[in-house]
Amino acid sequence: MGQLLLIGIAAGAASALLVAGVAAGTVLAVPLFYLAPLPIMVAGLAFSHWAALIGLGAAAIALG
Repeated sequence: MGQLLLIGIAAGAASALLVAGVAAGTVLAVPLFYLAPLPIMVAGLAFSHWAALIGLGAAAIALG
């Protein structure tokens, strides 16, 4: 369970950073915004749906 928690939090933090990058207003931020769900999807497919749910919660808390 500890590994799923760590993977989920890392995926959520990565997704939150990709979404928050749009605030920079650069052209390069737009494609990164579209790739924002990718870390959570990879965590869900590679580890477990629980890791994806933990990542979802971590991203929601980080973006707040």
